[in-house]
Amino acid sequence: LLEKFRNDKICLEVCPISEQILKLVPNIALHPAYKYFKAGIPIVIGSDDPFMFGSSGISFDFFEVIVSWNLNLSDVKQLIINSINYSALSLYEKEKAMRIWEGKWANFIRDYSKTY
Repeated sequence: LLEKFRNDKICLEVCPISEQILKLVPNIALHPAYKYFKAGIPIVIGSDDPFMFGSSGISFDFFEVIVSWNLNLSDVKQLIINSINYSALSLYEKEKAMRIWEGKWANFIRDYSKTY
């Protein structure tokens, strides 16, 4: 099944904070999606129901995944690209979102490089 997901580029949505709260995983570090992601299966990070779980959006879920899975910048970049590519946006909206994001990403990398 995992091979089919990878070959057919079937994306899995992961909502790490709610899945931990609901005890579907013991903790985010042990979430099986990390292995899927590293095996080339497209993953997107979702926030499930931020109001119900007391968060203010997807940033917390991304932070938890980045820290728990010890992701590098390339991994984070891929997760963001997946978020755009597998969204419900039209092709035009995806292309526009990607252009905007690529500019912001380039600025982030430039500023990050100056810091370190």
